[in-house]
Amino acid sequence: MWRRLRLIAAAELARLGQGLAARSQRLANRWMAEEDAIAMTARYYRRAAHYRRGWHQELGFFDFERHALDTAFPPAPARVLVLGVGGGRELGALRAAGYAVDGCDPVPALATAAQALVGAEAQVLCCGAEALDGAAVLPGPYDAALFGWGAWSHLFGVAARRAALRAVRARLRPDAPLLLSWPLLPSRGLRGGAQTTAEVHAASAPRPGAEITGTAFGWRMGAGGLVHLVYGEDDLRADAAATGFRVESCHGPESGYPNALLRVEADVARGDGALA
Repeated sequence: MWRRLRLIAAAELARLGQGLAARSQRLANRWMAEEDAIAMTARYYRRAAHYRRGWHQELGFFDFERHALDTAFPPAPARVLVLGVGGGRELGALRAAGYAVDGCDPVPALATAAQALVGAEAQVLCCGAEALDGAAVLPGPYDAALFGWGAWSHLFGVAARRAALRAVRARLRPDAPLLLSWPLLPSRGLRGGAQTTAEVHAASAPRPGAEITGTAFGWRMGAGGLVHLVYGEDDLRADAAATGFRVESCHGPESGYPNALLRVEADVARGDGALA
């Protein structure tokens, strides 16, 4: 009897906690503008010390990264540009595999940690990938590029994403590969993107960012304030076509983590009418 009561109490506490968390996240997502998403994500990474610790920096490649490296990237000692380096996990793994690396990250503490990891052998700038568009820094040319694990999903607006892609393309050799990854894919849901009957009943407006991303889902804030773009293959193909890339492959959760491989498309007219 007491065991059953304890189980019921635990279940009710979990239900109340999950309900409060879900309501808080729905309200936050409803209120959030693009500048809020950027600020909340930066705050999360400033506070997430584990990205700067040795055990995290030494994790090596994830499965989807290893697959891209083995099947699509040029062999070492090719030059690789890493955008959104975090604490340096990808930089360290690439360097250990014999690659020459450079990178950037918009969070000062992360950029500093990554630079300390790779030392004078690489240059790590404190800036976002989109800030490289038109800049003279990290000029390349690079033989390949990748966005750090999930970093692509923190470029919330189409302008930022396409500026980042233009910046990367300007630094890559012809036919060079670019690896992207992001955690959240669009889901049709029960009705109009709603995931619960309560959301169906509320008939809430599309998620923030829907007009920007081309999906009906925009971005979502998770526990701790980290915000991710909800991004699908249609969005990817539109962004790639507008910036002189072709989509070579696109994978969902079956690959371990949603990711895509792009390649520089030679002599392609960009979406703004200019010749890339």
